[in-house]
Amino acid sequence: MLVKVVGKGSGRVLMAGMICVRPGHETRLIYRTQTYRGRTGEKKGFRAREFADLLASARRQLGDVPLVMVWDNAGTHHAKPLREFCERNSDWLTIVKLPPCAPDLNPSKASGLT
Repeated sequence: MLVKVVGKGSGRVLMAGMICVRPGHETRLIYRTQTYRGRTGEKKGFRAREFADLLASARRQLGDVPLVMVWDNAGTHHAKPLREFCERNSDWLTIVKLPPCAPDLNPSKASGLT
């Protein structure tokens, strides 16, 4: 899903989320947001620990079911702490990585929104 926001101001709102689809159950959106205002020392995006927390939270909310995630090539997705988290939880977590150049599979890259 693409959401375009037009306006001036200092900062941006970042969102990491997942659409959870399970046959026979209601589709769910599980997400986290962060606000970035460009202040010194302020983190500019989600870090590996926050992605790991989001995945663990999704599993709890969905009832300890297996999760299959489709990821683009965001740098954080390749961070060692997140790779290690995924490896430790491979009994319930499967990661499918998109190829490096796949605009047809990743609409945000095709439209220039990142």
